[in-house]
Amino acid sequence: MSLSPLQERNGGINLNQFKQMFLAQLKLTLREKQAWFWGIFFPVILMVIFMVIFAGDSNDEFQSKVAIVDEHPNATSKIMLTQLQQIPVLKVESNQPVSKEKAKELRQANAENAHGTLV
Repeated sequence: MSLSPLQERNGGINLNQFKQMFLAQLKLTLREKQAWFWGIFFPVILMVIFMVIFAGDSNDEFQSKVAIVDEHPNATSKIMLTQLQQIPVLKVESNQPVSKEKAKELRQANAENAHGTLV
């Protein structure tokens, strides 16, 4: 069986056959009600639910207070501290790293507002 030059370029696939098979499968899929639900309606419903849950109604910007603990200071940890201080969401309690005990004290002192400690 010899292939035409067009079939050879397309890896032996006849584009007309591919088009017919694609349309047949599409028609079969569109006949099934479950395919409509799971393929179209469910993603839209899910999107609406997440939009309602995570909508940004609040005018307050979120900020998380953190204390940074650097047990083994080195050049890399200084670079990381500088980068963390530039993240607008993180409100770093002090410009210098603190001990674990000091971080725990800061977290307990601001229990309702404290969010975490970066070690």
